[in-house]
Amino acid sequence: MSLRKDKLMAPRHHRSARSSALSPKSLQKWATDHFNLPPNDAEKKLENDVFGTCLTIDLLSLFRDGTLSDTKLVTSTETFPAHTQILAARSPVFRAMFSTDMKERNKGCVDIIDLDSREVRRMLLYMYTDTLEEDLEWKGACNLYAAADKYDIQSLKIRCLRFLQANFSPTNACNILIFADGNGYKDLKGQSRNMF
Repeated sequence: MSLRKDKLMAPRHHRSARSSALSPKSLQKWATDHFNLPPNDAEKKLENDVFGTCLTIDLLSLFRDGTLSDTKLVTSTETFPAHTQILAARSPVFRAMFSTDMKERNKGCVDIIDLDSREVRRMLLYMYTDTLEEDLEWKGACNLYAAADKYDIQSLKIRCLRFLQANFSPTNACNILIFADGNGYKDLKGQSRNMF
């Protein structure tokens, strides 16, 4: 699975053989060399670029492995281990589920019967890494938007709308028009109508 996010990685010789993590000393040297900046400025740039990327990789690993997961999202065909803290940080709906005495908190799983496994996986990938899969198509973006809407993940809704606008074509204009009309997006609706 490839992701829509530029990954900034140090050269292989600066990474340990056992993992892609970099030691603080090699990170500082790599940042100073790579960005051609004084050490203080290089450290600041490093924090913004490499550490953000390392965090994304670490969270992706948690998502893929399910390490230390404390809840499950259950669809009709698949079960996804998840972490309540990450879900709650990204979605006010999940935050309410796990911070009050709701059944999802008590039974340790969330039943999702109205979304398919592919959209739930994509939603979780976004929640953990703030990225979208590269193979996303307009129909998937509409379904992912529905998932984001259900769980009030505003940034994902915006990303889906931007994706739809960027991938607008005469072949999908009618379907996007129906989607935009049903969800009240006037700009997208107007763009769809102009195709006819």
